[in-house]
Amino acid sequence: FATGIAYGLKKIRLPWTSLSIVGIINGLAVGAAMYGAHLTGDSLDTRVAMLCGSALLVALGVYSLFQECRSQITDKLPSIPVPHASFPFSLLRILAEPATADLDNSKGISPWEALFLGLALGIDNMTVAFGAYLLTPLPLYAPLVMGGIQILVIALGLQTSKQLVSERIKKKIPYLPGIILILLG
Repeated sequence: FATGIAYGLKKIRLPWTSLSIVGIINGLAVGAAMYGAHLTGDSLDTRVAMLCGSALLVALGVYSLFQECRSQITDKLPSIPVPHASFPFSLLRILAEPATADLDNSKGISPWEALFLGLALGIDNMTVAFGAYLLTPLPLYAPLVMGGIQILVIALGLQTSKQLVSERIKKKIPYLPGIILILLG
């Protein structure tokens, strides 16, 4: 939802093709997490797995807040060059700052960019699905449902930001994704 809001606020288009790719990638990530939990479920302590998942969400949230604070500082000091992140780090950056998935700055997410966005959002869904499956096996249709829900909440976030978000709230939104991740963790 926060990703959709971020795209709406920055006026980044997310065509249905790209949105569908994000949903498919998320469904595949959830399926992989369920399979991994099925394979390791008997040998893994559920509490440890949940603690690791929570720690990952908190770490992503802190990273998101750090990135936003850093961008606020570098926006005020444009003469400071910011180095580009390496590939694995970029997926975390996309999760923390969804607008960075627009790699070519075209104000639109292409199918290729949607692949990276889907992978970044899939990281979050994988931790949730893995932990949930360890608690109780999920139905086989869960990846389809999770992919569909991902499409729906991003689309709702886009519409919400276009219609309901005021200028005052727009200034505070950049910190929201990080705070939500920390609270979820």
